[in-house]
Amino acid sequence: MQSEDTSGKWDENSIKLLKKVFQEVDSSKMVKNKWQRVAKEVNKEGYQFSAEQCRLKIKGLKLKYDRQKKKNNTSGESPASDDDEEDFDVFEKIPDMKPRAVLDSGSSKKRPPADDSSSDEVEHVPVKRKVHPKRSAEILQGMLQDLMEKREEKAEQRHKEKLATANSLIEVLKELAKKMISQTEIY
Repeated sequence: MQSEDTSGKWDENSIKLLKKVFQEVDSSKMVKNKWQRVAKEVNKEGYQFSAEQCRLKIKGLKLKYDRQKKKNNTSGESPASDDDEEDFDVFEKIPDMKPRAVLDSGSSKKRPPADDSSSDEVEHVPVKRKVHPKRSAEILQGMLQDLMEKREEKAEQRHKEKLATANSLIEVLKELAKKMISQTEIY
């Protein structure tokens, strides 16, 4: 039992205890009242944490584990310290942190086969095929060519309309000039 009041403050010992209790409770199949059970076991050691505080602390530790795991997989990053590795052993076995099987959208990355002992039947799910980049470029090139042809046709149409307007203006001016000449001859 702890002699000091540790209500609401997480220290190194309480976190280790929480992870140990969480691992024990999480490994059992009972899900109902899981966090109440975790809090009860932790509080037996003299701490005063609510079920919600335990849940949030584990959630935060999972996020820290996930960030550290991503950091370790990034090129050029320093690896986690040995202390961190020990702390995260609890989360290595949790399916939501390290899934046994992964559904994929059909990417070309090869993955090792998953251990799935729950069923012998394999359900085939249709996978959308990727369009090859060369084919995509050809399709895009065709679309751009069609667009350019339509633009040229519209420009040609506008040019013809301008010529027709100019020709009709010339005809009007000719008629006007003829009328003016005929009127000046009369005078």
